[in-house]
Amino acid sequence: MADGDKLANLISSLTNSESGVLGLISTITDERSFVETDRFIGSDTELGVADGEGVVSGFATICDQQVAIFATNPAVLKGSIGKKGADKITRLVDNALKTQAPLIAILDTQGARLGEGIEAVEGYTRIINAFYNARYNIPIIVVNKGKNFGMSSYLSYVCDICIGYDKSELCTASPLVIAAKSKTDTSKIGTAAIHEKKTGLYSKVVKSDEELKEFLVKALDLLGNDDIEGKDDPNRTSLIPLEGAGAKVLIEEIFDKDSFLELKAGWAPEIVTGLARLDGMSVGVVAFNKEGGARLSAAGAEKIARLYRTCLETVSIPLITLVDCVGTETNIAEENGELLKNVTNLMSWATMEDSQKKIALITGNAFGVGYAAFASKSAADYTLAFPGAKIGAIESAAAAELMYDKDVAEAKNKDAVIKKMAAAYAEENQSAIVVAKSGYIDNIIEPAFSRPYLIQAVRMFKDK
Repeated sequence: MADGDKLANLISSLTNSESGVLGLISTITDERSFVETDRFIGSDTELGVADGEGVVSGFATICDQQVAIFATNPAVLKGSIGKKGADKITRLVDNALKTQAPLIAILDTQGARLGEGIEAVEGYTRIINAFYNARYNIPIIVVNKGKNFGMSSYLSYVCDICIGYDKSELCTASPLVIAAKSKTDTSKIGTAAIHEKKTGLYSKVVKSDEELKEFLVKALDLLGNDDIEGKDDPNRTSLIPLEGAGAKVLIEEIFDKDSFLELKAGWAPEIVTGLARLDGMSVGVVAFNKEGGARLSAAGAEKIARLYRTCLETVSIPLITLVDCVGTETNIAEENGELLKNVTNLMSWATMEDSQKKIALITGNAFGVGYAAFASKSAADYTLAFPGAKIGAIESAAAAELMYDKDVAEAKNKDAVIKKMAAAYAEENQSAIVVAKSGYIDNIIEPAFSRPYLIQAVRMFKDK
């Protein structure tokens, strides 16, 4: 057979085996923009021919923004990754870092290529190391398309955004192995619902390739274009009352219309996190979604810390927190869990010295950690507050009970006395104006003017 015929047959074989993966890549990237890398790498194994080593890799554009992208190919030995496949992936990650292109990893694999033994494990180690080297330097998006078992599952944590298809499975070991040991139904192990609502790994769950593209377009725009010409009136004021409003209402009224991209909506829903634009500037957003103020749980603290890491380290954009937090959860389950560790980690991110700016707007209450982590002089470069905001070490009722314990003990109607003393204590010690006079709040604003004030605050600090 002539060399030309051999090449034609090889190209035909590769195209056929990669058709499904190339179809997905074609759907989510700009037309004819995908340039494949290391296309002809392959091997003969005891289990069959590994065309392309079961990995498709290359560069493309999504809405004209360059990205590096690789996808495991489930049609080739169940998407297993061997040494050559690992080399292919690590080269792409290293080149993404060199070109500062966001990295997109699409995973559908049942694990390592066991026939290669320790070489396959070494390959996985190099992939994870490459991801860690890229972390904090370029945005990393991991997409779990189908199955993701074994060591590649760890990549779902070493990223800024993790997306799962609604039928995807994500486990450190095969669900069959886990179920055999625990006698658990495999349908309840590593599902998209679990990683969306329980583990918090999934930033978004999608049902189709088209929905994935829609999400990627918005995410990459916000992560890659930090300041564009705004399309919304920077002086727009709110026509509805904002004091006491929920997180979603505040976000809609303050940030550019239709710009907010929520992340991890199903996890710790009392906290809302995401990315948005403010007069064209890309910003991170944290808001509290509970009337009277939310309490930080272990999950909520980690959810916020994950956004901090992306905004302050990876893409270097300002972070705005709409504060209405009355401290941490107070129950045995949280205390005996990861509350202490996760809140401490959050505090380290909140108070770190960095070049990126953090702006706080206290919309309700800011007590204890709610003030220290988000609105204190150590945590925020500029702090605003609504006139009715309350700020202090602990909630007013608790403070009243501690300070006036004898009066409460002697009272016939303890609840009424506590309520009266709490109101007096709050007015004298925790009102926004009192705290501002002490130098801990920069400005008190009318809620309707939140948007223009925040725009000016971010622009004042953004490039300093």
